[in-house]
Amino acid sequence: MHGQARANALSSTSFRPFGQFELRSRTCVLTPVRGTDATFIRALWGNQAFMHDFHRLAPPLPASDLELVARLEQDFRESGAKSAALNWIIRTPAGKPVGMLTLTALSRVHRRGEVMLGVLPDAPFGIATAAMLMIFELYFKTLPFNKLYSFVFADNRHSLKGTLHLGFRIEGELRQHVSTIGSRSLADQIRLLHGALHCR
Repeated sequence: MHGQARANALSSTSFRPFGQFELRSRTCVLTPVRGTDATFIRALWGNQAFMHDFHRLAPPLPASDLELVARLEQDFRESGAKSAALNWIIRTPAGKPVGMLTLTALSRVHRRGEVMLGVLPDAPFGIATAAMLMIFELYFKTLPFNKLYSFVFADNRHSLKGTLHLGFRIEGELRQHVSTIGSRSLADQIRLLHGALHCR
């Protein structure tokens, strides 16, 4: 994102410009989710192991491919405005899609939000870290926000380990916090925090 675009975005009351630009580093590219990503998005949602780590409570996708394309395009147009969520596909520098990253529950008033990140098993080593470093730069230095949360299910030790590796710190455990699909009991979650002070 160029300097003038960033300045214009900061004067806005929404986050829309940030969700409509790609972010690029030497080892990772984040591209906004568009209708052309429908096939990949459907493959992710159909990957039970991936969704278990990425977004266990994700709503189902539209059954029709045409409806899914339209939904993704609508979400792109409204990204950071009505939904207060920004969605990117994680790609290799060559353009291969290997995961997804979402910033959600964004509050400019409270300067905080939540991140969800997931990569496929065949993703290049270190690409999740590269994606988060770009998000840290955007989130803490450009927007700028103060706190970034990640909520991990207590039984998901793999995701917890990865989130801690990205520099998050455990802030607390939320017992019987959320209802999960196919279960009558409430699941525990661990709330992790990454603050602006960590990035200075």
